[in-house]
Amino acid sequence: MRLALSFLRSSLSLRVHVTQCLAAFGLGITLIGCGYPGRDLGPVEKAAEIEWLYGTFERNYAPAEWKADAQGPIPGVTLAQAKQDCLAQSATIQKADEFMAHMSRCVNRFADAHTRISGMGQVLPETIQVAHLGFQTQLVRFDANTDEAKPPRLEYGLRVVQILPTTTDTKFPVKEGDLITKVDGRDVQVYLREELMPYFNLGHEPASLVMSGQAFALRDSSTAPLPKAQDVSLEINREGTLVSVQLPWNHIDHVEFNKALEAAKPKATEASANNFRGYWVGFDGVDALLGLLQKYRSQIGERVRLLLTNGFRVYNLNATIAQARRLLAAQEDEKQEKGKELTSIESAIEEFTTPMEIFDVSVEPFKAKLLLAQDGSRLGYIKFDSFSGGDEALKAFRGLIARFNKSQVKGLIIDLLDNGGGDLILGMQMLNSLSIKSLQYPKMQLALNDNWLNSFKSDSLYAASDAQRTLAKRVLTQMRQDMAAGRRLSQPISVTELSPFDFDSLKTDCETSGKCLRKGAKISVLINETCASMCDIFAAVVRDNQLGRLFGSQTMGAGGNVVSHAFSPVTKMILGQTESLIVDVSGQYLENRGVKPDQSIDTLMDRDQNYVDTIRSAMKWSL
Repeated sequence: MRLALSFLRSSLSLRVHVTQCLAAFGLGITLIGCGYPGRDLGPVEKAAEIEWLYGTFERNYAPAEWKADAQGPIPGVTLAQAKQDCLAQSATIQKADEFMAHMSRCVNRFADAHTRISGMGQVLPETIQVAHLGFQTQLVRFDANTDEAKPPRLEYGLRVVQILPTTTDTKFPVKEGDLITKVDGRDVQVYLREELMPYFNLGHEPASLVMSGQAFALRDSSTAPLPKAQDVSLEINREGTLVSVQLPWNHIDHVEFNKALEAAKPKATEASANNFRGYWVGFDGVDALLGLLQKYRSQIGERVRLLLTNGFRVYNLNATIAQARRLLAAQEDEKQEKGKELTSIESAIEEFTTPMEIFDVSVEPFKAKLLLAQDGSRLGYIKFDSFSGGDEALKAFRGLIARFNKSQVKGLIIDLLDNGGGDLILGMQMLNSLSIKSLQYPKMQLALNDNWLNSFKSDSLYAASDAQRTLAKRVLTQMRQDMAAGRRLSQPISVTELSPFDFDSLKTDCETSGKCLRKGAKISVLINETCASMCDIFAAVVRDNQLGRLFGSQTMGAGGNVVSHAFSPVTKMILGQTESLIVDVSGQYLENRGVKPDQSIDTLMDRDQNYVDTIRSAMKWSL
């Protein structure tokens, strides 16, 4: 598959999983061939793929030296050694899909939430296999001690959250809500660590376990090896009763599996957020890809802005799981609409000590509530799963802030649980709406590669104003000096220099418009292990500027932006790679460190009860 416009490789952050061959004649792009091989690969082809992979790492990967440091997440491993290991381990692999899974493991060795490979091109029959058990799971923690007189004994389990629509047997032994406590005699945590975490390593173990838990009962052969055993033995806790179940692994061609899901999907295909939606963000399909390319053409001088708006999110780690989630999410929405399930905030209020009324003030893309206590105190609540939507989302957010100001809210709860990140500029503008005072911003260290150099060179020539062009030229000059000095990373650059005038532009009308949160209102931010990328950064800015209090668990630590490189020579894979590092006010990287909460709550345990404890803790503090 050949790409006619080379700028895709050098500048755009395209997180795409496109399952068709594309032709965009109006934009001058021609993608020839379907790419993904359905045959065995030879030694030369495998070597070419690995050379491409590690050559791209060598030129562009921002955390390379830090990761190889003895104190880093992969002690003592250099890129050269990682490459040799990957090549040696590929010797016995021939099938293309198994080789893709092997490459996924090689990439995941770097323990980076932004660094992933994904397929590109049409998936034809007999190329990828799916193995599933007929249901989907999410990782939770639970108290395994049944004696209330004894201290809690917390263990990991897999909650069955949905039965696949292709599983229509009424006598099926697994039920929605079941808690799997052992797999083939192994504790869930041990099983996931040994079998799946090497392929879903995000650099933060709780987040890696969460992702592995989602892939347990539904996986495809291009992402992780399929189970070798024909059957699996499960130990299940069903409302306090232990049940042993043995199930077959259902092996089915990827194309046939998707056809079966499509045939059985609910009438509604568009669904609102659930506990998984933060992971499945990005671009998916021809229309979105072409839309982004059209934006690129119309904004040729804003390459840096495109990198900032498209690069700070966790994207789809497993296309098979994402497809199933999209088709099943409508069922969850239908339940909530019919009142069968309460939202997280409704569950928290129902169990709150102070009786409260709740009013829905939601506006797309935010779910928002106004909470009224008996004593007249008011709280605002805003939930969003990704930083996306651009200017329209910012307008909606500021409108909500203005409404909460008029209601004289005592506190504002910002729910970022399972937020997968998104647009850096939007996130910073939202943060500016939370304070009348100017904020301290994080800095970025950029990989000294053509992606960033060409972006600033473009802005130095084509940016909208003389001031923006001058500032871009300064950054470009500094980066060239850093490069000449033999550095792989630039010196720290303020995010305000990367996108001038974007972040503080709202301050001028803060007090007059009422669209910045009024002074004295308490801000509480809910975070957890799958709060990633721009969500990490948002939490860090709240902490560094003492804007409010963080509740939950440590964030993922996806501490930079992702740029996608296309395509590998044989399998046509895309490599998404971290090409900058976020540096907080104290000088620490967010990469693999994340942000710790002010009030720690076991969100993996709380996930199983709809995050009631996390929200309730914020409500208590706010009142």
